[in-house]
Amino acid sequence: MSEIISTELFDRALIEPLRQGADKLCVVSGYATATMVLRHVEFALAMTPRKKFSIDLIVGMAVQDGLEKRNHNTFVDLQTDRYDIDFNCSYVVGWPPVHSKLYTWLQGSRPVRSAVGRAGRRSGQAARAGAADRAEIMRARRADHAQG
Repeated sequence: MSEIISTELFDRALIEPLRQGADKLCVVSGYATATMVLRHVEFALAMTPRKKFSIDLIVGMAVQDGLEKRNHNTFVDLQTDRYDIDFNCSYVVGWPPVHSKLYTWLQGSRPVRSAVGRAGRRSGQAARAGAADRAEIMRARRADHAQG
């Protein structure tokens, strides 16, 4: 079953699956910043204090638009044991670039929820409150309905 998500994108796509038992988030995003990742991690850990989870991030537009050095350095730092998260990040460096938003949550190795669409990640209170200066939408799908 799929649903259209047009409100509370941050919570419904990025936090709710964690509360429901998911433990790994796989993301393919055209653009990403270290601030976005850090704030998501901080918010998720605050909402689920004893829950361990991991994030695999693929940044798709780096081949076309590059990546700020400070973001790269923080992504590298996030992959060390200084943080209470298992984080992996890679960049699409071959042509064509990938401009998308795809989030898939896993529980163990089993996919449990995916969302795809145009949901620009804003940091801070605006992201949590769902405030936006434009309409944003995602389509979510439970993993048991992902085929067909």
